[in-house]
Amino acid sequence: MLAWSGRLPATQRATVLEESVWVLYNLSRFEEAVARAGKVVALRERTGDPPSLGQALTTLSRMRYMVNDPAGSEEAVTRAVALLEPLGDQERLGRAYTYLAAILKLTDRPGEAITVARRSLELGEATGQQDVVAHSLNYLGSALLDLGDPGGAAELRRAAAVARAASSYEYAQRAYTNLVEGLYRLGRYDELDQPLADGLAYAREYGFASHEYNLEAHRCMLATLRGRWDEAEAGLRRLLAGEDPGVLASFGLSALGRLLARKGDPAATALLEQAWRTAARTNSVQPIALAGIARVEAAWLAGDHVAAAELAQVPLERTEAGGAERYRGELLRYLARCGHPVDAPAGCPPEFALGIGGDWAGAAARWRSLGAPYEHALELAASGRQPELLASLAALDRLGAVAAANLVRRDLRRMGVGHLPRRPRQRTRTNPAGLTDRQLEVLGLLAEGLTNAEIAGRLVVSVRTVDHHVAAILAKLNVGSRREAARAAADLGALANR
Repeated sequence: MLAWSGRLPATQRATVLEESVWVLYNLSRFEEAVARAGKVVALRERTGDPPSLGQALTTLSRMRYMVNDPAGSEEAVTRAVALLEPLGDQERLGRAYTYLAAILKLTDRPGEAITVARRSLELGEATGQQDVVAHSLNYLGSALLDLGDPGGAAELRRAAAVARAASSYEYAQRAYTNLVEGLYRLGRYDELDQPLADGLAYAREYGFASHEYNLEAHRCMLATLRGRWDEAEAGLRRLLAGEDPGVLASFGLSALGRLLARKGDPAATALLEQAWRTAARTNSVQPIALAGIARVEAAWLAGDHVAAAELAQVPLERTEAGGAERYRGELLRYLARCGHPVDAPAGCPPEFALGIGGDWAGAAARWRSLGAPYEHALELAASGRQPELLASLAALDRLGAVAAANLVRRDLRRMGVGHLPRRPRQRTRTNPAGLTDRQLEVLGLLAEGLTNAEIAGRLVVSVRTVDHHVAAILAKLNVGSRREAARAAADLGALANR
């Protein structure tokens, strides 16, 4: 259709192109989707059709968000609403309101998002647009969860049901994804397994790659919390070896960087810095908090308590509002471990508040009840007592938490304990840098001096795919250039068995 669309009148050509924008979106080809959505807007401007222009701007808004341009997203949908409100086109206006609610929610203005989502819900119901109803419920539910209102989960489940009945597959998928994000943010971990399983099954059935990335990242974060670190690391490495997920990248980067920091892997530094840069661009509290907490924990593990306080400043500012108490509590708990004077704020989850207040036993009991062995071990280590320190050390060694185990060993030696358990032997991966087989193949060609385009031709893949592999290789090797990557690979012997 696209090949012949140039023969169509401009209005029909714009319609065909706009449909194809959503195809690109569902294929996670976000950069291409933004470029094409911009062409649609330009065509609609030339044809002088304000209602269709408003719809095109609404489409552009979503695409801009997915390439991590929240300001551009808001600009586009605000312009769409301003165009549509005077026209009385309730159908297009209802859809535009849903995307305005979305960007308000995604940039941490849940109160405003709820107001706009309720307005769009009324319009969707009045016009009989069930897809608009489902989309409105999506952001009404997620905004309510952001504010700690448990009723948000019911709205999201309703959104999924309405979307499925209307065959609005992607809106149904968003409901699964938003429910998982909201429950995780509130620390309702025991409620996550079913929506994770349902959401991942749906994403795989209908091919929603970006949603699958998001849900898989949260599944790995939950596995990390529950002490299944090898499973989590393998899953996160698979994510980072795949296609660029756009605005969602910080979830995988911060989760893997944090896990590697706990394992004492030097590759964590580059991943956490990349996660922070990506998260900061989103202007959204969840990725900013997750990446920020990971950097603060890494600084504590490295013994750099001054840096921990500095790195906590922006995340603390962003977690002052209601609904972010869990993130704020975790940040403050790490600052307390660094010796900085902090107090538990109102609404702080008890597992953090007890630890901040010095009740290590109460905090440890809470973490044990949540099934979180690493956090439980850290609270035992805060006791300053030999039996608990030894129990903490055993748990950390079992997990492979090298960095925290080193801190506990140091404390035990200072107490005069002479015979400490031997450090467990580090398990080696198939290659020292943890590269996938495909990344080793790309690295070998890179070391031969081939460009990304030449590598793509040799491997019969897209240049964009090679770009992602090269970026992942640089991050895993903790280097800044292709030449350094080739040198590091030779030093590590990563190419020896190619």
